[in-house]
Amino acid sequence: MIEDLSMALGSSSITLLEMCRAFSLFANEGKKTELMFIQKILDRDGNILEEYKPQEQKSILTPQQAYVMTHLLKGVVSYGTGKDLKDMNWPLAGKTGTTNDYADAWFVGYSPDLLTGVWVGFDERRKMGEHETGARAAIPMWKLYMTEALKDYPKKDFPVSEGVVIFNIDAKTGKIASSKSKFQTSVAFIEGTEPQEEKTPRLKRKEKEKENDQFFKEDLGE
Repeated sequence: MIEDLSMALGSSSITLLEMCRAFSLFANEGKKTELMFIQKILDRDGNILEEYKPQEQKSILTPQQAYVMTHLLKGVVSYGTGKDLKDMNWPLAGKTGTTNDYADAWFVGYSPDLLTGVWVGFDERRKMGEHETGARAAIPMWKLYMTEALKDYPKKDFPVSEGVVIFNIDAKTGKIASSKSKFQTSVAFIEGTEPQEEKTPRLKRKEKEKENDQFFKEDLGE
């Protein structure tokens, strides 16, 4: 096996089907989804000749891990590269992708009921055009299809798994936001892994000066 450290950064080639299967873990509460291209085969009289019966799904992630990732990917739609989907007014999560030199553009996104992936590129790897990113090249097709497809599903939000807590976090400090936090963002955590409360407010000026005076006295041996 040849070592390729850039694999950790996503440099490997992968098919759209493989990408969708990977994202389906988050959409399916951590369970691996089986591929099913044909549900049943009927003869001309409607008799069932063959029927596919899905096996029990195998858990790859815990429901808590899957939901934390879904919550992060909802942020892509709310204020990230997928923000053009906000006007669909539907609970959505997903991620854009753009390869070097704008050779490929991706978007894999899902609702609580349906996952869809879009890939844009050439059969032979070459540049599509300047700024042909996932947001620009892939999302419009995804949006066009999903706007119609979601009409067959009830509108509902992603269920929050038991054992998951959601806090407003100070975007600057990474701590739980306080009333003084200027920029806040909602973040999901597996219970027990959430950050601590916002750091103690700074000392008042006189208290700080008194603390400094005591430090210099001790340092000088007074």
